[in-house]
Amino acid sequence: MIVNPQLFNYRLIIGSLLLALTILGAYCVHHFVTLEAKEQVMKQEVYLVQKELSRMLMLYEKSEAELLKVTTDLQLVNSKKKRLKDSLKTVALSASSGSNYNTEISVLLEERKQLFNKLTSALKANDAQKYAAQALQENLEVQALEINQLNAQNKELKAFVKKMSVLTINNLQCTAYTLNGNGAREVSVTASEVNNFEVCFMVLKNQFTAEGKKDLYLQVLNPEGFIVSNKGKILFNDEEIPYTGKTSINYKCANVSVCSKITLNGKEKLVSGTYSVAVFHDNAMLGTTKIVLN
Repeated sequence: MIVNPQLFNYRLIIGSLLLALTILGAYCVHHFVTLEAKEQVMKQEVYLVQKELSRMLMLYEKSEAELLKVTTDLQLVNSKKKRLKDSLKTVALSASSGSNYNTEISVLLEERKQLFNKLTSALKANDAQKYAAQALQENLEVQALEINQLNAQNKELKAFVKKMSVLTINNLQCTAYTLNGNGAREVSVTASEVNNFEVCFMVLKNQFTAEGKKDLYLQVLNPEGFIVSNKGKILFNDEEIPYTGKTSINYKCANVSVCSKITLNGKEKLVSGTYSVAVFHDNAMLGTTKIVLN
């Protein structure tokens, strides 16, 4: 076997280089880890040093504050001591004029007594006014309750009077008919032939109803509940409802016979069934009846 010395040398050199690179990499990794550990230790030591310095600064500030407080207290003691000495001197100098002070004190006590008496009188007057105001409030509450009761009674009386003064009717009838070519009226119950209605009734005497003009509204509804020949709307139970016809009477506190003609619209066609007829006046339904058309 022939060995090439040059190739062998190259392989030896390459192997040596790989081994050297491996050792160098391991050393670098180890050194890097060591540096990181040292860096963490240094950071921890710096943190502890900073914490210790902060604590020492706080202690120093606290000691300085205590020293300042002690100094201030000492100054206050010295000031009180000086005032005490001055007071002793003043008392010694004014001992001869004690009688004048006693007189002034007596006058002040008398004025205080007078002020106390005035205050007592004012408080008593205030209590009396308070009791009077309370009694007035109770009286007002009683009057308010009575007024509410009177208003309720007045409302009931108005409703009763309105109920008593409402018009009343009887004998309400409705007739269906048709007009022939001569204008003569022919009664009919066939829906296709009817083109007119006549509603008749008697308005009864009511002594509580005011005399004068009374507007009466007639409403005719077809079997489906729709208005027949809508002429307008009126108010009933706070709602607007349509009406078919209108008639007016001059009420003079006596019975009044009323007949009102209702002409259908030319294009309107009636259907077979039961028709409802109602009479209204002043937001009140006076009566109802029905008529059947074939």
